[in-house]
Amino acid sequence: PLAAQDLTADRLGVTPFPLAEPVWTVNPVGAVTFVGASAGTLSVTATRKSRFPTIKDRYSYRAGRALPNPQLKPERALTWTAAYSREMAPRTAVQVEWYRSDVTDEIENIFFLSPLCAAAGGGGGGGGRGAAGTCQQAVNVGVERHHGVSLTLRSTALPHVTVDANYSFLRRRIDGSTAAFPQGTPTHKSLASATISLPRRGAGVVAIRHQRGIVAMSDNGLPLPAASFMTVDAGATMPVRSGVRSEEHTSELQSRFGI
Repeated sequence: PLAAQDLTADRLGVTPFPLAEPVWTVNPVGAVTFVGASAGTLSVTATRKSRFPTIKDRYSYRAGRALPNPQLKPERALTWTAAYSREMAPRTAVQVEWYRSDVTDEIENIFFLSPLCAAAGGGGGGGGRGAAGTCQQAVNVGVERHHGVSLTLRSTALPHVTVDANYSFLRRRIDGSTAAFPQGTPTHKSLASATISLPRRGAGVVAIRHQRGIVAMSDNGLPLPAASFMTVDAGATMPVRSGVRSEEHTSELQSRFGI
C-alpha cells in the first residue's frame, strides 16, 4: 500500500494518511480489420485503459486551497472505435471514425465551501475560484460517457500540394454527479492545412483551425461557455545555403462568442 504522512492541526507533528488499498489493473486491446481490394478498410477496435490518481490528487492541500483525498480510485475507460477508410479519388483518401468511451470512477475536481480552505486576509480560496472558504477536491464522480465522430481527408491530387483536413465532434456527459461537469474540450473542432513545395527545395504551409463548444469553469465553480476561436497560420522555409534555412511565419487569431 502507498503510505503518506500529514501535518497535524498545530503543524508541529505528523500523522499518517489513511492507507490506500493496492489496486491492480489489466488493459487489454483487441481489433478486427477487413481489407477489401477496392471497397476500402473497415476496422473495429476495443480498448481498456486505466489512469491512476497522482500524488498531488491524493495528498496535496495545494497551498491551502484544496483538501486531499487519499482514497481516490483509478479511472477505467472502455472505448469502442469503428473506422472506415477508402481512396475516393486518385491520390485522395478519406477516413471516418465513430467512437464511444465509458469512463468509470472519473476523477474530477469539485468545489465547495469549507472553513478548512479559508484564505488568509479574506482573499479567495479554491485557487482563486470563489470567496474565502471555497475548497477544491479531486473525487471519483461516477461514469463519464464520451461519443463522437471524426472525418479525415488527405489529398495529393494537385502537383506539389498536399491537403489535409479533419473535423471532429465530441459529446461528453457525467452520470452520477451534480457537482462536476465536463470541461476543457471543444464539441466541434476543425483543422485544414495545405503544404506547398516551392522552388529551390522550399516549402510553404497554410493552416486554419476552428473550435467551439468548450465549457470552462467560472470563479464560483459553475459552467461557463468559453469563446469560440479561429486561427490562421502561414509559414514558409527556404534554403539559404548548405545547412542554413530561412523561415518566415505569421499568425492571426479571431475569437468571439457564438461563432
